[in-house]
Amino acid sequence: MLIENIMNALNTLVELRKRKYEEIEKDKILASAIIWNLYVMVQGSIDLALKVISLLNLRAPESYSDAFRILGEEGILPEQLVEKLMAMARFRHILAHAYAQIDLKRIYEILHKNLDDIIEYLSYLKEKLRERGIDIAEL
Repeated sequence: MLIENIMNALNTLVELRKRKYEEIEKDKILASAIIWNLYVMVQGSIDLALKVISLLNLRAPESYSDAFRILGEEGILPEQLVEKLMAMARFRHILAHAYAQIDLKRIYEILHKNLDDIIEYLSYLKEKLRERGIDIAEL
């Protein structure tokens, strides 16, 4: 299930954020583990948004970031969270296609400042889908 994949990556990242930047910078395997789990969490969050859009027969998104905009337009997500998630979706492109250009300082910052955005996203989604009779765990 999507939610399970997102949560597994998120929980791993919560553990890995206990590491100091210098340790991550020196250990390429550790850095790769962080980057991979960020990718899995972000891509899973996008896939979940796309699945919700399809399930609710909403307009087709023009991009990954547009998927979050649609959920905001439908009142499923608050606007301030939509903006954060749209930025996250754009960052996914860097994770997927510009691996050699990834800035570890930016990764470390995301690790410490943005994981709660995913928790908030899942919480809103769970609540709003429940109101529509849909169990997020089944997606």
